[in-house]
Amino acid sequence: MTLISTLDWVMAGVEELDELERRVEELAALVPGQSSGRVLAWCRAVAVMDAASRLCAGRNDAETKFLVALARG
Repeated sequence: MTLISTLDWVMAGVEELDELERRVEELAALVPGQSSGRVLAWCRAVAVMDAASRLCAGRNDAETKFLVALARG
């Protein structure tokens, strides 16, 4: 499993930062030496790509809005 596919799994369906942070902490705990801060930073980077593709497809649902906000930091 690649990093991007793992992040897609962590971010799938998330609409609230609290839920994402919970999932990030769970993932980081499974990977020795991994910090939740680093995983969350990668989620923010991936959110840019995910939000852009969803907006180009005309989506403006709660998940898309969350991804845009996450991408903005």
